[in-house]
Amino acid sequence: MSVATQDRCDQYGNCGAYGSCDSNRVVECECLRGFEPKTPSDWNLRDWSGGCVRRRSLDCDGKGDGFVRLERVKLPDTSWSWVEPGLSMEDCEEECLKNCSCTAYAIAYISEGNLGCLMWNGDLVDLKILSDGDQDIYTRVAASELDGSRIGYSSGLQGKKKLLVTILTIIPGLFLFVLFGYCWWRKAKGCKMNERRAIVLNGNDIEENGEESLTIYDFFIVHASLRAFFKLEV
Repeated sequence: MSVATQDRCDQYGNCGAYGSCDSNRVVECECLRGFEPKTPSDWNLRDWSGGCVRRRSLDCDGKGDGFVRLERVKLPDTSWSWVEPGLSMEDCEEECLKNCSCTAYAIAYISEGNLGCLMWNGDLVDLKILSDGDQDIYTRVAASELDGSRIGYSSGLQGKKKLLVTILTIIPGLFLFVLFGYCWWRKAKGCKMNERRAIVLNGNDIEENGEESLTIYDFFIVHASLRAFFKLEV
């Protein structure tokens, strides 16, 4: 008489909070990306009930969090979740980012042809990997846990803020670079003009008109400023 082996992943909360259970793995429990065992010594003894904790705290002051996609899962306990009907995937991500207590989101199949957003505001418990599953979940982590190539990185409100800050930082630097380059070019051009004047002019026999004198005066002001800034020897 054969006895069926019980799948430990069918036990509620076998891997604790923020742990995923996969019966096809040698060690069925594993912390989600961005998390680590709460009590490593217990995990070494194959006691995963204590679950996992974040390696880095979430950033809720506008600097940006992101999401890690976990495919083919049985969604965790929905006791601490709610549904927002009619939201697209991008809207769902942005809505979760607005709420600091939102820890994950997934697409909810409300009815035929109607989708919504399912969001969690507590620990993710009883998450199971299914070889034939068709549901994905996006877990929230600090931006520093992401590798830049991840598709699920936030493209919502926080991502737009980061892009704006980057643009506002680059543009002034580029402007200053062009400005200094132009001043250097004017200085080099002015030096050549002075050399030519030295050859053509003989003492004070030839007087320059007011416009030329003003040009030379302006050049020496720029030239003196550049020497003070760059500390160049002319």
